[in-house]
Amino acid sequence: MTVVRTATVTPEWSGTWTAGQGWDRLNVGRYGGRTDLYQGALAGIPRTGLATYGQRITALAASKITRAVLTLTGNGSNRGSWTAIIQCADKTPAGPAPSGTTAGVTITGTATAQVDITALAGGLMAGRGLALVGSSYGAVHGTGASMSLALTYEALA
Repeated sequence: MTVVRTATVTPEWSGTWTAGQGWDRLNVGRYGGRTDLYQGALAGIPRTGLATYGQRITALAASKITRAVLTLTGNGSNRGSWTAIIQCADKTPAGPAPSGTTAGVTITGTATAQVDITALAGGLMAGRGLALVGSSYGAVHGTGASMSLALTYEALA
């Protein structure tokens, strides 16, 4: 028998890859620190943030994710509006390796936004994380409610 369940999943790890610098070297003592996820280039230096969920999603033993909503909260490094582009990705020593479809949402300053990322469910079920891959410069917190996933899924009872 198949049952419908819900769960909220938070990242196991989050950080940002900065070209020429590697992981977790950006704004360590500012905003939310090394756990924030950045995207886009600032001063010509590209950045790509990544949140990984480890076994927190695969351990649900979902046969299908029917709805996935991602919550993001701006860290204030860009006080204007910018568009976060989200894509599933694996963490590698050379930065996030994104694949598959994307989803986007506009964030302003330190506001919180939600985006339906159900189209990315296959990557999440395969154990991939979520990367910010857009060209607009901006950042979100990678801990707390930011980068949390509200999942509705089917599983065997």
